Amino acid sequence: PRPAWAPTDTRLPYFSSAPPSVSNLSRPYLWGKDRINQPRLPLDRRTSTARCYPAAGAGVHVFVLDTGCDPSHEQFSHLGDRLTIRAAPGSAFPSGVDNGRHGTHVAATIAGAVTGVAPRVNLTCIKVLKADNTGSSLDVLAALDAVVTWAAAHPAVPAVLSASFGGRRTAGGADMLAAAAARVAAAGVVFVASAGNEGDDACGYTPAVEPSVVTVANGAVDDTLAGTSNRGACVTLIAPGTWIVSADAASADGRGLVAMTGTSMAAPHVSGLAALVLGEVGRRLPLARLLPALNAGGVTAAGLPLAWVDPTTCDWEALRGNGTEAVAAGGEGGVAEGRRGQPRDFPRARAERRRLGSSEGRGWRSGLRGRPSERGTLLVACWVASRRARGGIYPAGPVPKPSPSAHARTVPRHPGLARSF
Repeated sequence: PRPAWAPTDTRLPYFSSAPPSVSNLSRPYLWGKDRINQPRLPLDRRTSTARCYPAAGAGVHVFVLDTGCDPSHEQFSHLGDRLTIRAAPGSAFPSGVDNGRHGTHVAATIAGAVTGVAPRVNLTCIKVLKADNTGSSLDVLAALDAVVTWAAAHPAVPAVLSASFGGRRTAGGADMLAAAAARVAAAGVVFVASAGNEGDDACGYTPAVEPSVVTVANGAVDDTLAGTSNRGACVTLIAPGTWIVSADAASADGRGLVAMTGTSMAAPHVSGLAALVLGEVGRRLPLARLLPALNAGGVTAAGLPLAWVDPTTCDWEALRGNGTEAVAAGGEGGVAEGRRGQPRDFPRARAERRRLGSSEGRGWRSGLRGRPSERGTLLVACWVASRRARGGIYPAGPVPKPSPSAHARTVPRHPGLARSF
């Protein structure tokens, strides 16, 4: 069967009288970066956020769990020792190098020299998926546990985790992926995930269903929701995800770009935006305080809160607060305009997620607030360790992933992309 996250082939967006073919694009237009710095259409072809976000994500650590990254690609050449490539702990992968295309594309959308939203972040790519974009949930859980350990050891460092993967939830089964995602968020890491590409209710997919996850839908260039994008109460934000140009790990010279479509491409835009905000604030923020900053002014697209930051409003003191509040998943605050012009309350949407998900079994979760119990998160860690020791396989099987290579379109190298950045 087609993977749950398989992207669709979508027409290239264009802004001239005639649509250019991909092969004729000598200077590809990064429309996604253009969209996330302005509230309304038409797009103004300006992609900079430097006025209010001069740090460009500096001081923030971003984890990308995917097929790995290609460290030799020129989009990562500016990172130097700020780039770490590794395989999931205990996995069979010989290294974290991307032998597919998906992970490199996602990571470069966040941190690429030209294609990235926040090019000055510290980037760690953890390989949890094979070249065919499938993988063991065992490797995913081990990687998430490693991020939790890192977060505890570096409490002063703002952090974001970008996960462009997921799968359909099993009715009545334990949702260990959602529980592990909640544990990451509870550790103070902003967890951003793709909503899925089934045109379905995102509440039926994990980790999208988890209330402490920032779940991202795929927005098209005309601000419509892509037909294949998952939707519903479990979607937190909509971001550019249709025909997104980023680094191509399959390019022979390490300089090529490729266009891909899917919620997998939307999520890293939000991860980059979160890094921009955290880079200026200089510390971790509760999700309830961060979300309004990622949806400036409550602007909507297709009836969903639009992921964008205002490059002209630089009031960081108010966002920093007094620094004494707890950084944990959930919480109150954050109102944005939502479906049919009605106010959309982020906490209310989280409550709706819990209501919709409770009948299907949420795994290691406490009953009242929908968060993992201490006993549950401990059991996740112990379960991973015991399964590793026995060489077992996660009973739910592989994690569905997109197959972007079948739907990608190669873009000629941008003549201005230089390794020295």
